[in-house]
Amino acid sequence: MNSVPETVQVGASERPSQDSIITIETNGDLLLQIQNRLGGITFYYQVSSEQLRANSFYFNRLLDPEKFSEGAIFCTKLRELMKSHSDISQIPAADLPVVRISDFGPFPDRYSNKDVMVHFFDVLHGTNSPWVLTRSIPTHIALLALVADRFDATAPVLEHVTSQGWVQPMKDDKELKKVGIGPSTQNREVLWRRRIYAGVLLGVQEWVTNFSRLLIDAGSKQWQSVEGEDCSIPDTAPWWNLPRGLEEELAYRRDCILGTISSLQSFYLTQYLSGQRQCRLGYDSSPQCDSFQLGEMTRFFTRKGTLALQSRIVERDYSPSCSSSIEQLLISLRECPAYQIDLNHKHCGLRSKLIPALETIQGLYQRADEIGVCLSCWNKDKPSASWYENPAGGSWHHLQARAPLKRSAPCGASHTAAMAMCTAESRDWSLER
Repeated sequence: MNSVPETVQVGASERPSQDSIITIETNGDLLLQIQNRLGGITFYYQVSSEQLRANSFYFNRLLDPEKFSEGAIFCTKLRELMKSHSDISQIPAADLPVVRISDFGPFPDRYSNKDVMVHFFDVLHGTNSPWVLTRSIPTHIALLALVADRFDATAPVLEHVTSQGWVQPMKDDKELKKVGIGPSTQNREVLWRRRIYAGVLLGVQEWVTNFSRLLIDAGSKQWQSVEGEDCSIPDTAPWWNLPRGLEEELAYRRDCILGTISSLQSFYLTQYLSGQRQCRLGYDSSPQCDSFQLGEMTRFFTRKGTLALQSRIVERDYSPSCSSSIEQLLISLRECPAYQIDLNHKHCGLRSKLIPALETIQGLYQRADEIGVCLSCWNKDKPSASWYENPAGGSWHHLQARAPLKRSAPCGASHTAAMAMCTAESRDWSLER
């Protein structure tokens, strides 16, 4: 006969006290012994084995007398009790069979698991009464999703979360104010991470797509590697290392997008440094126009903090240091003035070239389904959906952004345009071929 992990045992070391029993089902035939993470107090949840087996694949296997020894022991003890009682309701709760569970997922040490476990077992027993939460909704849902995933019961929990109206979360500022914390970048990141984490485990496409896009835009301190700075994560909660390869994927997508934006200034600076005439007017002053535009372009990028001039006499390795929002970076670059050396040289400057390129990037970037992770694609065909595992490579031309896509995503949508642009090995930002 099979056996479940050692973290599950049948039988209690001592008879539970009445105060330690939490009744989920008054006619329940089983006690689940679970220790609270905070305080170390042990509680016994009186539950119905029938409801657990009907709504949780984990408990359905665990309590099956033909598959696991724990299920056989439970059934034997229950039969012995029923010999001296005509009905299950007559058996004192403290005398019911006990199953001790010590592994209920990567539950963070700083949180109490008691109210989450009560909520979870209520859901499995069909209780849909409104809950008054003692913590923020994203936190509670993330912890509830964690437990549901551990016990293979995500479907009833998702149905419950939807029925409670929690699928559409409040705006960040309102949510932060409700739980009494300020709207700092890190506080926003915690909320986004909890929503992504719960979305992955429960299968909520909108949460993963929308909030992964927000996290990519703002970035994460733990993705940065800046000398002299502490980039460690705030705690060991599982949402600080998003599951199924998403942590690495989101960091990589941000790097790819920043690399795409960086390629703009590299492309235009290289053109003006190449010695080839960029001013197309054919005036005697065209060489001076090119020199003027190169100087103004360098000054603009330097002033915006996107370009640094360094000496090659002493080499120094500079790691990527952009910690600002990508959206704000794009807005900042749109402030490029229309430089001209004189009145005759209109449209010779960087702005006439840069704005169309920025509009292409922003057009894709503002679409959450282009930048954020499509959970459907991720689950169906991760190697194809991942920018990290499936980069486009090769060369990309600006005019490709207007051409029909030759390849579609695994879900059938066409959100691969940003992948093609951002994961190319090289990019040509010319307005014509």
